[in-house]
Amino acid sequence: MPIVSANDTMFDVDAVVFDKDGTLVDLDGLWFPPARGWLEAIAGDDEALCRLLADRLGVDLVGERLVPDGIAAAATFDDFKQTTADELSSQGWDAERVTAALSVGGRASNAAIPPEASAVLADIPTLFAELR
Repeated sequence: MPIVSANDTMFDVDAVVFDKDGTLVDLDGLWFPPARGWLEAIAGDDEALCRLLADRLGVDLVGERLVPDGIAAAATFDDFKQTTADELSSQGWDAERVTAALSVGGRASNAAIPPEASAVLADIPTLFAELR
C-alpha cells in the first residue's frame, strides 16, 4: 500500500479521497479560516484590497464562507495563488512584492487551518460501500 506524508506524519493508506464540495467534510469550516488568513496577511490594513481579493477569489467575508462556484471553492490552490498574483500585479505591485506576499499568505493560511474543522458530514464507510 502507498505511504502518504502529511505534516511530517506518515500514513499507510488504501485510498485517498478529495472532497472540496462539502459532500464529506464541512467545506466552509475547513477552508474559510485559511482563506481569510491568506487575505488578511496579504492585504494587511488595506480593507479595500482585502475586499477586492475576497471578491475575486470567491471568499464571502461577511457570511464567513466560500462562494460555491468561486476560485477558493472550485479551483486548485495554484489557481488561487495565480489569481491573487494577477490581481496584485494589476494593482501595480512588482513581481518581488507579489512573491513576498504569496509567501506570507501561504504561511498565514497554513497556520489558520483549524484542527477541529474537518467535521465529517457523511457516513463514509457506508457511502464507499455503496459506490460502484
